[in-house]
Amino acid sequence: MASPFCCTTRVLSYVSIALVVTIFPTLGTGSTRLVTTSELEMEAKAILHLGWWSWHSNDTHKRCSWVGISCNEAGSITSIDCSRFAVSGSISPQICALSSLEHLDLSYNNIIGELPQSLGKLTRLKGLNLSRNFVEGSIPSGCGNLESLKLLDLSHNRITGPIPSTLGNLTTLKMLNLSKNQISGPFPSTLGKLTNLKQLDLSFNQITGVIPREIGNLKDLCELNLSKNKLNGSIPFNNLIGPIPSQIGNCSNLQELSLSNNHITGSIPFEVFSCPHYTLDLSHNFIEGEIPHQFDNDLYFQVLDLSHNNLTGMIPAYLWVSYVLNLSYNSLDGPIPGHLSEFSSDSFWGNKYLCGNIRGFSPCPSTSSNKLKIVEIILPVLCFLAFLALGVLLFLRSRAKDNIPEPNVTKNGDLFSILNFDGRIAFEDIIEATNDFDIRYCIGTGGYGSVYRAQLPSGKIVALKKLHRREAEVLAFDKSFKNEAKILSEIRQKNIVKLHGFCLHNRCMFLIYEYMARGSLFCVLAYDNEAMELDWTKRVKIIKDTACALSYLHHDCHPPIVHRDISSNNILLNSNLEACVSDFGTARLIDPDSSIQTMLVGTYGYIAPPRLPLPSDRRVAKDIVFATTMAFACLRSNPNFRPAMKCVSQVFLSRKRPVADRLQAISLLQLKEHGLYMDDEAKIQSQMSGDIVELHASSSS
Repeated sequence: MASPFCCTTRVLSYVSIALVVTIFPTLGTGSTRLVTTSELEMEAKAILHLGWWSWHSNDTHKRCSWVGISCNEAGSITSIDCSRFAVSGSISPQICALSSLEHLDLSYNNIIGELPQSLGKLTRLKGLNLSRNFVEGSIPSGCGNLESLKLLDLSHNRITGPIPSTLGNLTTLKMLNLSKNQISGPFPSTLGKLTNLKQLDLSFNQITGVIPREIGNLKDLCELNLSKNKLNGSIPFNNLIGPIPSQIGNCSNLQELSLSNNHITGSIPFEVFSCPHYTLDLSHNFIEGEIPHQFDNDLYFQVLDLSHNNLTGMIPAYLWVSYVLNLSYNSLDGPIPGHLSEFSSDSFWGNKYLCGNIRGFSPCPSTSSNKLKIVEIILPVLCFLAFLALGVLLFLRSRAKDNIPEPNVTKNGDLFSILNFDGRIAFEDIIEATNDFDIRYCIGTGGYGSVYRAQLPSGKIVALKKLHRREAEVLAFDKSFKNEAKILSEIRQKNIVKLHGFCLHNRCMFLIYEYMARGSLFCVLAYDNEAMELDWTKRVKIIKDTACALSYLHHDCHPPIVHRDISSNNILLNSNLEACVSDFGTARLIDPDSSIQTMLVGTYGYIAPPRLPLPSDRRVAKDIVFATTMAFACLRSNPNFRPAMKCVSQVFLSRKRPVADRLQAISLLQLKEHGLYMDDEAKIQSQMSGDIVELHASSSS
């Protein structure tokens, strides 16, 4: 009978492939274009006419071996990389003869003159980088014909004139950088057609007019820099991510927004602040009104610069800034929030009505004498009522204890359970260790809630996942949080993150985890230095640990548990790079007699790890090939033909079939047709047994 847990098995296989698939050479994505003899002759003449390889002879038959030139199998030039070659002169119109050219990089040179219109004939071009030169004139309108272009960088030149509206035809473009030129004219609305754009930098130019509403179509935008221009008008924010504020979540990719040194007027829409910016710079404009805020809605920034505007009102108490804050030279008034007092007085200078405990500012005025008299009358009455209420509460609780047999530790009537710490963690210790969950102790965020690092009075370091108050109001988050507490409090396995305790309180909800020093597998793979530390042996070990954890959930828990959100984000590593499965918010208990279900839940997406050099150790190579083969078996389209996690875990603990060929010579097709890739578990088990026998026989011989 097929395993009912193949949906998670299949997700694990994606993690396995993320760790090991980079051992194989990159497969070609397209066929070589047929090139005629006459086209090759025209290429040869064009190369000589460009004059960028003057140190070579006029024999162009060996041009494919010249420095900076790459060719396809037909001998046609596909890439020119002459960055930092001290190339001078202008770009010849004959460059259009390079009909197969896909990449052209002439950055950091001494190119002069205007860009030829013939550039628009290089229709196969995917990357064009002419930054850091002395190019003059306007951008040719023919560049709008480069419909395969993904990168266009003309920054740091002397380009003048307007931005051609034809650039809106480059719908595959992901990066457009025209900064630090002398470009003038309006911001073309046609740029709103570039829906794949991730980075747009038009800073340090002379662009005039308003920001077009069509910019709201750029929903994949990660960086937008329009600073140092002559823009005016209001920020068309309602169209930045959609027509109504309820769709503001669509701007979640925008990490940096800089509109400084323009002529922007009007007020700041609240939706600008609700986007999770890392950097927001609206300085040196004519913005009016108050700093947007909403009661009980924290606003977090790494860099926030609103200086040199006409802002009025008070600084929101829920505003949090990590590194740089500049609110100077506005008309703000009222007290400076205490948590912002760590910034220097320069951050608030020029606001003559501000007050607070910062050098250069007067203390906030005390209340009037009339108010003091009222307080003197009301305060004793309130104290009496408070003591009376406390006495009644203590009396009622003492009576209630007679009817409740030894309850768990409680805080204000809500559950606060401690596991495996002998009650040595107190609620007050948690609050003190994190300074009431101050942002300085926040080390990351998950599918819901934030994760904090806390060092307890005993010296023990733990991780806390806290559900924010506004998230607790969302039924799905509240349900996931309580589901994770329930699941983890009932299971114990060395490759599943250890839950020390949890608190379910109306004011504060958090889980207390074992602290994993290296963070998630996703974060380790995202940085080259840390990813290189994960050699092939460690990567295979991570796959084994993950398989053992899932096998325990599927086959040793009663009833079985399906995680349903296995990804590199939810696999945590300790200081020894040992893996633990975490984040059980979407997990569910399964009836062993239920039918097979195949559905997608949890986290979507995949990131390929950096490429590692091929392993020299033959045993490591065997493990990599075997892990990849098992991953393919878990990816069978029919769930009945995928192996159960118990089977996967047991096989990883046994020795594998020897590798017959060199690792470089093994193809994906051979792995796909390997004996493990069979139609049912019985054959898989039989094949595995044969592998072990064969391996022992080969070892003895």
